[in-house]
Formats: sequence, C-alpha cells, structure tokens
Amino acid sequence: GGIFGKYTTGVRFCQRFTAGGMASAPVGRIRLKRRMHPPENGRWQSPPESIEWKCVSQQLILHEGFPTYGGLAGRDLEAMAQGLYEGIDEEYLSYRVAHVRYLGEQLAAAGWPIYRPVGGHAVYVDAGRLLPHIPPAQFPGVAAAAALYLEGGVRSVEIGSLMFARPDPETGQTIHPSLELVRLAVPRRVYTRSHLDYVAEAAHTVAERADTVRGVRVVEAPPLLRHFLARLAWVE
Repeated sequence: GGIFGKYTTGVRFCQRFTAGGMASAPVGRIRLKRRMHPPENGRWQSPPESIEWKCVSQQLILHEGFPTYGGLAGRDLEAMAQGLYEGIDEEYLSYRVAHVRYLGEQLAAAGWPIYRPVGGHAVYVDAGRLLPHIPPAQFPGVAAAAALYLEGGVRSVEIGSLMFARPDPETGQTIHPSLELVRLAVPRRVYTRSHLDYVAEAAHTVAERADTVRGVRVVEAPPLLRHFLARLAWVE
C-alpha cells in the first residue's frame, strides 16, 4: 500500500526488495541526504501498527509533532517519495553505477589508486598509496583531501586515522586503521560528465606533485566526532 503499492506486485528485484523490507520492519529509518533528492535532508520512519511504533509516536508528539505531520514539510516528503521511486528504478541504477564508475576510471587514469569495484555511491581512494611518504599519524587521507580542495575546490572526505584511530586501552598507544582512504561521494542528478572530468583534472595535478604534499597535525579536537570538528595544520 501507500507510495509502494505499484511495486508490490512487480517483478523487478530492487522494487520488490524495497517494498518487502519496509513492509516487514516494525520501525524503519533511512538517510535521505544523497540518494532521494539533492536538496533534501531528512529521515523517514515507517509507521505500521505495532507496539514499537506506538512507543515511538508518543515520544514524537512530545518532541516533534503528531505522526501525521511527517516531521517535514509536505513538499519535502513529496520530493523524497519521488526520489525513492526513481532510486529503485533499475534503469536509473544502471546509469548511476556507470556514472560513478566513470569517475573512478578517470581518477585511476589520473594516478589515484582506487578500490574496485566502484559501486554506485562513491569512489574510494587509497591515500596511503597515493601519499606513501606520509605516515598514518600525519593523516594521509586528510592531506590528500586538502590538496584536492586547494587545487580544484573539490570536496572529499577522509576515512582513515582521523576518523577511526583510537588509543589502545592497555598501552595508550594509538591504534591506526588498516586503511587510509579518501571518499569522493557523488550526489545524484547534480554532476555532468564534464564535472567529473574537471575533478579528474584536479586529481591529476595533485598526483603529479604528490611527493610535495605534506602531512597534517591536529591543532584542536573534541573528544567526540573529531573528524567533523577538529582543527588541523600542515606539518612543517
């Protein structure tokens, strides 16, 4: 029923899988930042008649509003529903995967070591291989992301020691993750092929002078979420 009604009897896997999963879960939550519709930020929760949902809805009234309000403006909910229809269309998904794969191929040709298969969300770069002279303690993923931003204004994100390093509970020494990555996520219905070519050109310039890219150090960081809130500086 609802917005998924026309998919419940279909034969396409993604449509049936999505409808079946949402119908089976007592409470569902999905992040709608990149996949559903470019301008929207929000979350969806499924409201089947269950004890779990009734408990959640009581708290929702206290903190947000009645469940029928949706938590977001009607135009936002409509945009998300439209995005969900499109996001489980397999013809669109084929285009989406090919679009992101193209960026991966261009980055690889530019000298950035990527992880394969690329998939349909983002391209992941091995910053440890791109900048082998930078040790994990100096955050090669952050250095690569910063260099790419300074070169071409291209935003990416580190997924490595800044995000996941932690102290050993017994020795106090820092335990670094096994991978130092940079993620280049691609929002849907935003970038053309020429945009991706521009990203690859900036990446190529960074790769050509990779041995000149310096590591970074933490100047200030909170105890939680430091990969969002830390202040960093180049290592001299």
